[in-house]
Amino acid sequence: MKNLFKYLLGCFVILFCFLESPQLINTQAQASTGRLLGYEQIRNSYNNTTTTLVSIDQTTGVTTAIGGPVENSTAPGLSFNSSTTALDPANHRIFFWTQYFGGSLNGQNFMVVQDTQTGAVLAQLPTDDNFQQNYQYETITEIPPSLVSAINAGGDTQGAYVADINYSDGASYSSSNTVDISGITNPSPQAVYQTVRYGNTFAYTIPNLTANSAYTVRLHFNELYWGTSLSGNSGGVGSRIFNVSINNTPVLTNFDIAATAGASNKAIVEQFPITTDSNGNVTIAFSTVTDNAMVNGIDIYSGTLPSPTPTPTPTPVSSVALNPGGDTEGSFLSDQDYSGGTSYTSTASVDTSNVTNPAPQSVYQSVRYGNSTYTIPNLFPNSTYTVKLHFNELYWGTPLSGNSGGVGSRVFNASINEQQVLTNYDIFQDAGGANKAVAKTFTTTSDTNGKITIQFSTVADNAMVNGIEVSQ
Repeated sequence: MKNLFKYLLGCFVILFCFLESPQLINTQAQASTGRLLGYEQIRNSYNNTTTTLVSIDQTTGVTTAIGGPVENSTAPGLSFNSSTTALDPANHRIFFWTQYFGGSLNGQNFMVVQDTQTGAVLAQLPTDDNFQQNYQYETITEIPPSLVSAINAGGDTQGAYVADINYSDGASYSSSNTVDISGITNPSPQAVYQTVRYGNTFAYTIPNLTANSAYTVRLHFNELYWGTSLSGNSGGVGSRIFNVSINNTPVLTNFDIAATAGASNKAIVEQFPITTDSNGNVTIAFSTVTDNAMVNGIDIYSGTLPSPTPTPTPTPVSSVALNPGGDTEGSFLSDQDYSGGTSYTSTASVDTSNVTNPAPQSVYQSVRYGNSTYTIPNLFPNSTYTVKLHFNELYWGTPLSGNSGGVGSRVFNASINEQQVLTNYDIFQDAGGANKAVAKTFTTTSDTNGKITIQFSTVADNAMVNGIEVSQ
C-alpha cells in the first residue's frame, strides 16, 4: 500500500509539472555546428501534452519532426520498459527509452543516437528522472558517409577493394598500361583501372545493406582497350557505348568512356545517390549499345556523399592548333585530345614552300602515326569551322627508312565528324617527295557539344598527321 501511494504521488507531481509548462519548450538551439536532436512538448486547448521528436539543421535552421506527435505522454511516445526507433534526415537511428526500477519513478532516462550502418552509439544523452530537463536540444555532429563496399571488377584484391564478387554474367580482362587518374578526387588504386568486367549484359547485386536507406554509388571507368595498343591503336570515341541502371532506374544512357574522359587510359568516376531496396540490396545493371558494356570498380558509401565539384565549363574558342606527337610550338599546343596512335620525331629539314601560312618547321618534324582519333573540345556548338590538316612524309624515302619506300608506302583515310574527307591518301605522292610539307583544308560543323572529331585509319603501313588547325 505504501509503494502504491508513492507511485500515485509521483504521477501527480509529473502531471502538475506539465500543467505549469504550457509553452513550446526550448525552441532555441545552442549555437554550434552539426545537427541538433531533441524533442519538444506543447499543450493543446484541452490541457493535453503533445510530444514530438525533432531534428534541427544548424546550417539552415529548419526543424524537422521525426517521431510523434503523441498525446498525454511524459516521455516521447514511450511507456515505461519500451522503446521505439526513427530515422533523422542524416540517416541516424534515434532510440528513446526509459528505465523503471522497483516500483519507483526514479529511473534514469536516455536519448540514444545510433548509426544505422555500423550500430555504433554516437551519443547517449541522460535526462533527469521525469524528462523535466531533457527539453534542451543536444548537439550531435553528423557522421560523414563511409565506404561500406568496394569491388575491383575483373580483378583481385587491391587495398580496400575486394576481388571481383557479387556479379552475374560478363567476363574479365586486364591491361598493364599506365592509367591517368589525375582528374579524379579519391581515385581507386591504379590496378583497379587496369582490370575490367565487360559483356553484352551483366549486373552486380550488392547485398547486406540497410533496407530502404540512402547510399552513394561511385562507378570507376577507364577505356583500357579501344584506342590503345591492345586494339592496335584502333578505335576510340564511339567504339564502346552502353547504358547503366541502378535498382531499375537508368543513371547512364549511351555512355562513352573515351568521349567522357577525353582519351583512352584516362580514368573517370560517375557518382549517384541511391536508395536500397526492401531487402537491403543495390543492383547495378550494364547493357551494351555498341561493342561491350564495362566497369572497372564499384564503391558503395553509406549516406549521401557531397556532389562532386563540377569541372568549370571552359569558354568556347574560335580557334585551336595542335602539334601531334610534339611539344608546344608557337600557337600550336602540345599533343592532346587524342586516343590511339604513337608519337615519332625527325630532325630532317622540311620544305614548307608549298603550304600557305605553314606551321612552324618543328610541327612537320613530329607526328602521331597509327589508327588514331582527335576529339577537339570547347568549340562553339553547331558552328562552322575550317579544319586544316598538315602532313609531311618524314620516314619513307628518307634516311630514317634507309631511303627505301616512297609512293604507295603509306596510304590512309581520314574523316571529320564521321564524314570521310581523305580516301587512300598518299602524302609522298601528293607532296611530290619526302620531307615536303602539304596541307589539306576542309569545312565542317561542330556537334551539339562543341566538339569536332577527326579520325585517321590505315590502308597501308600507318596513318599519320603532323599538325591540326581548327578555326572560324
